[in-house]
Amino acid sequence: NTRTELGERVTLDGLIDGSLETFKDYDSGDISTGAGSSATDGGRFYNCGVRKLITPRIYYNSGYAFKYSASSPESYVTIIVARENATNPAASYYMCTYLTILDLNRPSSYFNFGVNKITNCVRLKHLILRTVSACGLTGTYLSGTPFASGGSGGSIYVPQSLISTYPTKSNWSTYNGYGTITWQPIESTYLRIDDETEEVDFVTLWKTSTKYSVDQYVYYDGAVYKCLVAHTSADTTPDSDAENWSEEPSEDISTYKPLQYYYADGSPIAQSITKTLGTYGHSSNTDTSVYYDDPYETTITVDYGHVLNSVTVTMDGTDVTSTVYDESTGIISITAVKGPITITVSAT
Repeated sequence: NTRTELGERVTLDGLIDGSLETFKDYDSGDISTGAGSSATDGGRFYNCGVRKLITPRIYYNSGYAFKYSASSPESYVTIIVARENATNPAASYYMCTYLTILDLNRPSSYFNFGVNKITNCVRLKHLILRTVSACGLTGTYLSGTPFASGGSGGSIYVPQSLISTYPTKSNWSTYNGYGTITWQPIESTYLRIDDETEEVDFVTLWKTSTKYSVDQYVYYDGAVYKCLVAHTSADTTPDSDAENWSEEPSEDISTYKPLQYYYADGSPIAQSITKTLGTYGHSSNTDTSVYYDDPYETTITVDYGHVLNSVTVTMDGTDVTSTVYDESTGIISITAVKGPITITVSAT
């Protein structure tokens, strides 16, 4: 359950017999080449008993990688975090009937939502697509999910820049027409995670003309509200709508985890560190990424005989040089990383 020691602590038996509830691996790449329909011919987590599988760098290229893994209450996967490849594997999460949250990332490129990828995932209420462009949807392969015609509905979370693209894209538009999808921007969504049960609630910005279900959480004007009655929102805001909403006075949106920077289980997402050091500059810390909310420190130096003209540090697009860089020591010290970091050095 840590970010570093998993490989030494997890056994294959635990994955198969269900004694292992959480499997986390932040470092492995593709482990599932080839297609197949069982554990021996490509379905690497076929019918396994793990409850949460957090593998943000693993490509599940094979079809049926998780088939039946969530098919009974005694042995079910509720959350899967995985990376997508550009290929089109069939039925990766087919028949995971107790799967409620699927978090897929392909941050640098396009991927295709292939044949039967989530068919018959009847309890899948939250689908996160972390892409830089709207991914393709092959045919009508959201059948048997809450997003299908006549389904109970659910939320699909995509980058703000794609919030208007997905509903009109081929095949996605078919499902959008059923009125079962609530499109939510990743950037304005937060995770409310119970410390004891680890149950995850998605807290979204309240909007008009949106379907809300009982016990769903929203935030508005800094306050958090819990839905009391299933309804479609009109113009009355939650602070003036006691019939439909109850304010959670002890809740504070600032204490929740932003979905933009955390995977759906609450695990932090690694933020990139981009350095432009020029010919003469050096950084003592050679890391190229750091986890969100973790500290980061490095010392900037230049070759002997050269002059350091300037150092600029940005975090999440904002210049933070004056608060994190000490000119007298050359040390850049960030207490808690809050987004991608860029370091630019000018020396002559």
